[in-house]
Amino acid sequence: SRYDERAETFRALDYVRTNAFRLEQINLNKERLVIISDVHKGDKTDCDDFRKNEYIYCHALRYYQQKKFCLVLNGDIEESWESPTDSISKAYSAGPFQIEKMFNQKPGSYFRVYGNHDLNLKDSKVIESFLNPLVSQVQVHEGLMINDQIFIVHGHQGDRQSDKTSRRSRWFVRHVWAPLQRRHLTWIILPIIRLLRVECENRAAENVRVRQARDQYLYEWAKKNRLLLIAGHTHRAMFCSSSKADNLQEFVEGLEAAEELDFNDKDYFLKKASLAYLTNQLAGAQDDLKQTAPDEAGKPTPCYFNAGSCVFTNGITAIELDRGEIKLVKWEVTDTVFEKRSGFTRRPDYFISIERKLYQKGSLTEILAEIQSGQA
Repeated sequence: SRYDERAETFRALDYVRTNAFRLEQINLNKERLVIISDVHKGDKTDCDDFRKNEYIYCHALRYYQQKKFCLVLNGDIEESWESPTDSISKAYSAGPFQIEKMFNQKPGSYFRVYGNHDLNLKDSKVIESFLNPLVSQVQVHEGLMINDQIFIVHGHQGDRQSDKTSRRSRWFVRHVWAPLQRRHLTWIILPIIRLLRVECENRAAENVRVRQARDQYLYEWAKKNRLLLIAGHTHRAMFCSSSKADNLQEFVEGLEAAEELDFNDKDYFLKKASLAYLTNQLAGAQDDLKQTAPDEAGKPTPCYFNAGSCVFTNGITAIELDRGEIKLVKWEVTDTVFEKRSGFTRRPDYFISIERKLYQKGSLTEILAEIQSGQA
């Protein structure tokens, strides 16, 4: 029979919601939580996509730990499809796991949700032998529910390739794709993979069509249930049910509408440069320019958020719930040189900096009210 992925996604998310670990009576105007997804810690070989962002991740986590955020790791934190747990432990015990353990020293400050790539953490024996020695005692959940309003889940549930046939997908990645990556030979088999449309190209993180469909199903389920849903899995950051490309498009349209600018305006060239920059950015992001289905007012209900991933080529993204606001941020390396004054000389401090860039923010109270008032 034909697989109905939308129906299966709805059914699976209903189940996870019912059985989610519940955080009740959380004062969202005072609490600070950061949600990070799709870290994909591997074995530090050439198939490990996380290794280039290891220090960015650790720097960001240290910031959140010092600012007294609670840490929510929302699935695919370890890359268990490609690497055995002992290799992952050996690769990252000094660094990422150390910082994570610092959160877990305070009760209620460290939460884990499993995804499809770390599905082995459903097994309490794996948690006991692998995770507990690294970060101390921890529970791993399939979903978290905050105040019956905010639902945190990885988002692979119902995905045919990553959920229903995940054992086959895992075998392919572990025994075919990862060995080729380590030997820099994926270019040989990639055309065949694409021609046959096998596992690697049917994953949400790899295939634009699959990613957009997954975003759409997650959005529709959240809208139907009047919940603020925070997911991962697709590796595409989303804010208020729109992608970065969607939001850039809005900025471009706004700038184009104000094309008749005063040459004497001190920001004249800044606005011109912004328009040129954003237009160039959008030229390379056309595949992501597909907004989730709008409501009757012509815009989507702001119910779906996605934390993105930690395996981008230039940094990591996260969703922050910060004392009444929800924010989409990105941490990335810049080559800004800091200088310190010492007497009459100036010397470079560090050649680079790791910056936290705020992409978007909004009021949680207003967003939750808009979700509740929407048509189910």
